[in-house]
Amino acid sequence: MTQAAASIGLPPVVQGDTGDAVKYVQQLLNAYRSKIGNGNVIPVLKVDGNFGSNTSSAVAQFQKEYTAVNTKNINLVADGKVGPATWRALGDFGVLKCIP
Repeated sequence: MTQAAASIGLPPVVQGDTGDAVKYVQQLLNAYRSKIGNGNVIPVLKVDGNFGSNTSSAVAQFQKEYTAVNTKNINLVADGKVGPATWRALGDFGVLKCIP
């Protein structure tokens, strides 16, 4: 679902943004939390639609983890910003790390 959403143009989201796209990022990061880093690096995010410092840190950790496990040699910049490449990576991550 995320890959399709990314292809139809989910908006970039960055620290300070609010809204449904931020809630979606927070939900995805919470879903992947146990698979990112050692599972304790990222706190459970409050799904409130506010892109604060915790969400930014979680995005940056996700970006590092995705870069480490993807097989397409896609290197995301761990900048804590969610643009088109990070949206796609959020969709791909389930296949790479979460599905046995």
